[in-house]
Amino acid sequence: MLNRKTIISCHVLAAVVLSGLSTSGLHAAGQPYLSADEQDVQKLVPERNKCVLDIYQPAAADAAKVLESLRELMPAQAQYQREVALTLSRLRLAMTITYHDTNVSQDQRSARWKKFHNQYYRLLAKAPLSMRNTIRVAEAMLSSEMTSAGRARMAEKLAEQIKATGSAFDLEKIDGIVMGEITPGPPPVIQLPERPTPQPVVVTHDTPGEAQPAQPAQQTPAAKPPARPTTPPPPPAPRVVTTPPGAPLPAAPPLADWNAALSQAQAKYEFTESQVETAKNIVNQTIKSAEAMMEQNKDAMQEASAMPDGPDKQQKLESLKAPLNKLYDSMNKRLDSIASIEQKNRAAAKEAGN
Repeated sequence: MLNRKTIISCHVLAAVVLSGLSTSGLHAAGQPYLSADEQDVQKLVPERNKCVLDIYQPAAADAAKVLESLRELMPAQAQYQREVALTLSRLRLAMTITYHDTNVSQDQRSARWKKFHNQYYRLLAKAPLSMRNTIRVAEAMLSSEMTSAGRARMAEKLAEQIKATGSAFDLEKIDGIVMGEITPGPPPVIQLPERPTPQPVVVTHDTPGEAQPAQPAQQTPAAKPPARPTTPPPPPAPRVVTTPPGAPLPAAPPLADWNAALSQAQAKYEFTESQVETAKNIVNQTIKSAEAMMEQNKDAMQEASAMPDGPDKQQKLESLKAPLNKLYDSMNKRLDSIASIEQKNRAAAKEAGN
């Protein structure tokens, strides 16, 4: 039996589970940028734009394009936050329970703590306006020189956070680096309900001749067993396969075929009308960026095409096409980020059935 002096109300437990996602543990002092679970999307977009300006220092025209692209992701960000809010709350509760669990060794607690942290960070990284996706959007519109300089500034800006992780800088883990370690809450313990004070039993004796006929006992109908669910559980969310760092991206198709990516994503995920509008904006903006990039590299591409056939020519052409491949890959990832978890589950089930 639990000691009532050492337990807290179940209302406190509920508060731990349902506490807001922007608690003090998430946004500690000294954090350079907001975490992707910031619920105020209107606040998150200008902060992400400030991040791009700080890191890459783009020209005004490029900065305006990046800001427009980030604003287009606001509806998808708000929807994603609604879908993962409960999962994030449960992970935070699991971390709190792990932190206070004295029934296992310190090594086991540390391993579980790290596991829950990594799960939390991965969910944040999938958000449309996560730090990782913001960097992808920005770098798809900037030159390779500006991208390289930005990566160096980023590593310098986050040097203290990177040092705290004890590992090298990794763009895929940027959201966990920015967020830092989550602060555990108080130990959640369930409060048992108060028992009513027992009442004394009063025995009465009936007077002879006044006995009342016994009433037949009413039978309580047996409770029906709960109905078994007829709908099978949804399949797990599709696993996103990313290109290993440093590996070349697949070649982008001709620019005239880029609109086909919108039709493919719409057919795959069955987008709603609002999602279709967001997807159209992404594709149109990306095509404009690709046209500007091709115009900028037109002379260099002609010079490379005129070179004699050989390894040097092939290497030069691949180098000139790499930014376009990167832009096309980023566009497809942004289209995938629009889909909800349910839509991704449905698409995965459809592919598995095929």
